[in-house]
Formats: sequence, C-alpha cells, structure tokens
Amino acid sequence: MYLANTHMKLKDYAKAESVLTSALLKFGANDVLHFNLAVVFEKTGRFDAMVDELKRAIEINPKNADALNYLGYSYADKSIMLSEAHELVTRALEIKPDDGYIIDSLGWVYYRQGKYDLALKNLRKAAELLKTTLWFWSILAMYTRNSVNLKGPLSTGRSLAVFGERRRLERKG
Repeated sequence: MYLANTHMKLKDYAKAESVLTSALLKFGANDVLHFNLAVVFEKTGRFDAMVDELKRAIEINPKNADALNYLGYSYADKSIMLSEAHELVTRALEIKPDDGYIIDSLGWVYYRQGKYDLALKNLRKAAELLKTTLWFWSILAMYTRNSVNLKGPLSTGRSLAVFGERRRLERKG
C-alpha cells in the first residue's frame, strides 16, 4: 500500500495501478485497495472503472465512508444520479458525522439538485469544520454559474452577500 501511495504522490499512476492490481491478485478483495485503485482510475480519466472499483469497495465494506463519499461526490460533480449521490453521501455522513469533506460533498449534491439554501448551509458548516476559506471558491462558483447562466434564484445582491459571509468567517478564524 505504501508503494502505491508513493507512486500516486509522484503522479506515476501507471505504477500505482500495477502495484494495486498485483496486491488485489495476491491478497484478494480489500476495500482499501479497491478504493485506492478507484482514485487512480479517477486521476487517469477512467470514470466508469472508478465507479466499478468504488462499488466493489462499498460491497466489501458498506461502512467505508471515504468510498461512499467519493462515489457520491463524483456523481454530483457530473450532475448524474443525484438521488443516489445524496443517498451515498448521507450514508457516509452517518458514519462520520463531523467530517467537513463529507459535509462539503453534501453541499455540492444540494447545489446540483438546485437546493441552493441547503447547499450554502452545508458549505458554511464544512468551512467551519475544516477551518478554511477554500469553501468560498465553491460558493462563489455556485453563485457565479447561476448568475452568469441566469439559472436559479440568485442575483447580484445575493452574490455580494457571499463576500460578506466570507469576511465574517475569516474574522472568526
């Protein structure tokens, strides 16, 4: 596993895939190995293979919150299977209720479902848990996309409110 992680950090995904595939052949089904292979597939643009590996990881260990979250977020990111994405991320959140990354994913699912108030609420909570203002860029992207494309109940005034919210959180931190 360490060798595969080293190759992944070096962005040598072919070697990481080889190590993980060999480990699966040698040791059999393992949710962590399948999860890491899924990450390699995602990094190399093989979405369907990534989904298959994440589903295997979840089948082996239904409480693998990282796999549940990764699959749910990946669906939401592509705006596909949003009901399943919500279910997956919600299951992950039941396992790790205070995980800012999972709460961030839930915010993204809500955004893709057009539930902007719930999206903003969850992104704020994630930002506070993660103690970061990186969430601001996600929220700004959400507002900008909707404002520029004239979709959703967003206006310039509301977009400006995001800037105020960012300043409020930065002062707290």
